[in-house]
This record gives sequence, structure tokens and C-alpha cells, in this order.
Amino acid sequence: FFFFFFFFQAEDGIRDVERSRGLGDVYKRQVSTQSTWESMDKFIGTDFILNNGTKVSLESIMSAKVVLLYFSGIWCPPCHGFEFVIRNFYKAVNEGCEPGKKNVEIVFVSCDNSVEEFNEHIVPMPFPMLPFDSPKIADLEEDLDVESIPIVPLLRKDGTIARESVRQIIQVQGVHCLPELIKDADAPF
Repeated sequence: FFFFFFFFQAEDGIRDVERSRGLGDVYKRQVSTQSTWESMDKFIGTDFILNNGTKVSLESIMSAKVVLLYFSGIWCPPCHGFEFVIRNFYKAVNEGCEPGKKNVEIVFVSCDNSVEEFNEHIVPMPFPMLPFDSPKIADLEEDLDVESIPIVPLLRKDGTIARESVRQIIQVQGVHCLPELIKDADAPF
């Protein structure tokens, strides 16, 4: 007998408005690609940590060939399906890289509703994140007009958005999308 397993994943997560930290009902995503920032530190900040509390510098993040933001919440069913994909992608594209010379750096931006949800959510995450109480989270949600998750914007080094979201390309192509991400991250605005 042949068994076929189909995995259906909704495009967008739906947020509970009553518990929302600013996204409201999330039915469609919209990201402004026309925004520019004076500098990356003013855009995404300088306060990053790993899931064990170790601090990570902006310089370390920006030393990667590609920088992605990853907006996700533990309450979001589509995020659960994508978590495994993005963690494996991150590990695979950086496998064999010299220390400080990653191909891809991902910054987790929490859409969790409480610090307890955040702490549970970050346990398996291998990449840097903004702390739960960072004011940059709300700034990024507003600046990028994030209305649904998961979403993975691709950044240029100058703080502009190269692509609204590379979630689908990561899901479909996996590590094979790396050359395209590098090309898009290096492309002029």
C-alpha cells in the first residue's frame, strides 16, 4: 500500500485581537518596500540575544551575506509548520562556514503574546532574536506594516527591504535559493 501524506499550511496566521501586541486581525500581509532607514542600527536595533541569553552584536549579524527577519508567534499554526523548515534551512546554509562568516543570519522578531510564550517559543531557535521587551518589535511591525505571520523579509545592508518575504522560496527551494537571496540582498534599491 502507498500512503500519501499531504501537509496543508495556511498562508497567514490569524491573531487573537484581544491578546494582540499590535498586529490585530491578521488576514493578509503587507510590507512596505519603499521604506529606507538612516542606518541598520536605527532600523533593527543593537540589542540581540540567543535563546540562552548570550548577547549578539549587530556587527556579527551584519557580517552574514544575507540577513533575514523572521516574524513568528507560538500561537500561530502556520508558524509551527514553518519553524522546522527555517531552522533546518539556517543550519544547512551555514554548515561548514568559518566562524563569523555565515551565509545567512536570521533575526527572530517575536509576535508572541506574553513573555511565557516567548520563552517557550525560543527554546529550539538557533538564531539571534530581539528580546521580548524590545521596543524595536513594535517599531518593525509598524515600519514593515506586518499584518500576517510567518513572514521573512530579506534585508539589504543599507536597511532597505530587498524582498517582502522569502518564506515561500525557502519552503520550496531550501538551500538552493541561497544564490538568489545573495543576489537580491546585494541588488541596489
